[in-house]
Amino acid sequence: MPNTFLQINLHIVFAVKYRDAVIADEWCNELFAYIGGVIRNNNCHPIKIGGWRDHVHILVRTNSSINIAGLVKDIKLSTNKWIQPRQKCRFAWQDGYGCFSVSASHLNALKDYISNQAAHHSRIGMTDEFKGSLSGTASNLTSVICRKRYEVNRIAIEYVSRGPHPTERTAT
Repeated sequence: MPNTFLQINLHIVFAVKYRDAVIADEWCNELFAYIGGVIRNNNCHPIKIGGWRDHVHILVRTNSSINIAGLVKDIKLSTNKWIQPRQKCRFAWQDGYGCFSVSASHLNALKDYISNQAAHHSRIGMTDEFKGSLSGTASNLTSVICRKRYEVNRIAIEYVSRGPHPTERTAT
């Protein structure tokens, strides 16, 4: 076949180191636009970018030769350099990220979820949302995962990969 057609949509999530809420309202939209430029420079198509004060969501359509780890690394390095002059304290992204494939039939729901981060996280924090989902039985967790497929899976991967926040550590 002379031409190749791909439609690979990914939901990428990563957080500020220690989940510090330092992404300011004054420049977050500029940050999201900047991320879109980094994505385009990697020959991918940003579909929706958003987030909250301590994390970023990226919905992206990738190209046929993309290295996901390389794309995320480029986004983090570039944005870190962009954020440093705007941030009054030291800034860093957490190590790791979550990345999930998204079917075309779920794109609109995920775009809505990314667009409504401020309202969503004004009610509940990401860590509390995940911990609350884990309370109860395994069958309840399965039910929650089925209902909140993107939210819970994304949070689970991120929470496990980052380890506890320094304030969550218990004294021994």
